Amino acid sequence: MTPIYEAAVKAVNSLQGSDVTELKGFKSVTEPVKLVAKTLCLFFGVKPAKVGQGAKTEYDYWEPCKKNILTATLLNKMKDYPKDNIDEALIVQVQPILEEEGYSEAKLINASKAAFGISKWCRAIVGYHGAMKVVVPKRIELKEAKESAAAAQKVWDAAKEKLAGVQAEMKKLVDELEATQAEETRLRNEKDDCERKVDLAKALINGLANERENWKVDLAKNREFRENIVGDIVISAGVIAYLGVFVKSYRDECTQNWADMLM
Repeated sequence: MTPIYEAAVKAVNSLQGSDVTELKGFKSVTEPVKLVAKTLCLFFGVKPAKVGQGAKTEYDYWEPCKKNILTATLLNKMKDYPKDNIDEALIVQVQPILEEEGYSEAKLINASKAAFGISKWCRAIVGYHGAMKVVVPKRIELKEAKESAAAAQKVWDAAKEKLAGVQAEMKKLVDELEATQAEETRLRNEKDDCERKVDLAKALINGLANERENWKVDLAKNREFRENIVGDIVISAGVIAYLGVFVKSYRDECTQNWADMLM
């Protein structure tokens, strides 16, 4: 509810049914009251009564207003008035009346409490219509702006969702790349380790190849030692048992003789 229409409601709430009844009971009415009756007739679509003929014809709004408008339902009708669907032509008719001297607050407040309250309602309705002429286009602009913003938001949301999908796919690809790189590093390290082991094996093989001849020599010596081991033991036992007290030349001669004997 706008402040202007609040003024209209406040004006209606300031009236009571007795005020309307009192106004309706006026036998003779002043010009300010007639002007209020005229605006009521215009607002509620009540036609005036034609008085006189020809050039002397006049239009009386008071009697039709008193008969058709100033009833027990007037205040409710004023509260429920379709303020948002007022024809601009009606406002054009009412506006000049509100500007007349007889429609001033000073005149009306002395003429009738009910007429004064109704006049404030009439002014508020006209003011509300004028405000709505500004507000309604703004509301339309606001609605269009909201619709445009909603459309833009929809596009934004779609783009954001698409971006999220691209980012998810990119993350997946990055994860796969990192996994591939990690596997490549592992395989390279494994290859380097294998090459190192191969080099060590080659070095070992080459080293063992040089030892083959030594093994052959050692094998031959071991075979010779195995064949001569009994004789060596016999000679060694003889040396220990019998030759310990003799000089070296004699011991050498004895051991040589024993060896010749064992051949």
